[in-house]
Amino acid sequence: MTKSITKYKELIENFASLYILQITNILIPLITLPYLVRTLGVESFGLVSFAQVFAMFFIMFVDFGFNLSIVRIISVDSEDKEKVSEIFSSVIVIKLILILLSFALYYSIVANIAKFYRDELLYLYMYGIVIGQGLFPVWFFQGMQKMRYITILNFVVKVLFLALIFILIHSSDDYLNYPILLSLGYLFVLPFAFYIIKRDFEIKFYLPSIEKLLFYTKYSSHFFISRIALRFYEGGGLFVVGLIAPDIVVGYYAIADKLRSAITSLYSPISQVLYPYIAKEKNVKLYKKIFTLINMVNIIGLIILYSYTEEILELVFGTSSELTVTIMRIFVVAMLFDIPSILLGYPMLGAFGYTNYVNYSLVITAVIYLLALAILYFIGVLSVKIVAILYMSTIFIELFLRAFGVYKYKLWRENV
Repeated sequence: MTKSITKYKELIENFASLYILQITNILIPLITLPYLVRTLGVESFGLVSFAQVFAMFFIMFVDFGFNLSIVRIISVDSEDKEKVSEIFSSVIVIKLILILLSFALYYSIVANIAKFYRDELLYLYMYGIVIGQGLFPVWFFQGMQKMRYITILNFVVKVLFLALIFILIHSSDDYLNYPILLSLGYLFVLPFAFYIIKRDFEIKFYLPSIEKLLFYTKYSSHFFISRIALRFYEGGGLFVVGLIAPDIVVGYYAIADKLRSAITSLYSPISQVLYPYIAKEKNVKLYKKIFTLINMVNIIGLIILYSYTEEILELVFGTSSELTVTIMRIFVVAMLFDIPSILLGYPMLGAFGYTNYVNYSLVITAVIYLLALAILYFIGVLSVKIVAILYMSTIFIELFLRAFGVYKYKLWRENV
């Protein structure tokens, strides 16, 4: 028993660290979001939610898939400080270049399209999360399998952010304070993260060669394509609703979408910790046990949520409009497919080297989703409910493709 615990000590520690991190990420929104809905009002909440999801597309561009591609390299070469320094330096430089390029596109959209420039300050303040989240080296700590550092940094920032929300936001007139506080939270933690990397891991930052920059950019490009796909059908629904509906409808949709996102994020630590571990150890027996347990818990939780959707929304957000209840129940069905799909992705297929298959499963489903949205929009039948149903349908397609991949490559039969 002791040997077993010792063997999995690092894995258990990373699970614990990520779950503390994830619980913090869930509890803070569960406290702040109901307050924001009540204080800002559904309409202003819809406006800031739309601005946030717009910024998230640019975070995806700056991330460029490094949160997946680099994790695997670092986890394998974690003992080689010179190699890890090269990787770290290259990724940071690439990200700085991407931040400048993305801002040029971001501002050109904000300054020239009426939907955006009427709230120009809101979008400019929101760009701070692109810089802060884009540069935060979560991929480094994840690859080194030392997630406690992220947990500590995140906890401090989130608690500070929570306090400032209640101090500085009191009415709908204070909606601009939200992106400012959100951005400062991400930016504040960066110097501490870089200091820890230098002090505790003895990683040196330097300007890498053009060849190295091109190599890591090319290496991550396939992962980037999959991240584009993921972002489009994760945030695309809210974005499309923001384009076709008034802010108050966006607000009602955003309430359900935020709750869905919070619930789904409960399972992301499992994926984040299992990916580098399975890539290194190939322990399918442990993976199968975790997969079965997590899906059983997921099904039970979703049955409860579906049965008491109206009561839960009223309790948490102080509103249970018919539209929000309907959207939330559609999302509940989507999550029935989403969780096993996530677990079959990088923790399984990706860890065994079938990253292209995982990426293509995302791309295919995203293309189907976007084409369906475009067709229904142009024929004039697109509605908020249909957007949610399309999201649910594409998640099912993704799950089917990944389950087929596991069957095709006989990964489930591995006896490790």
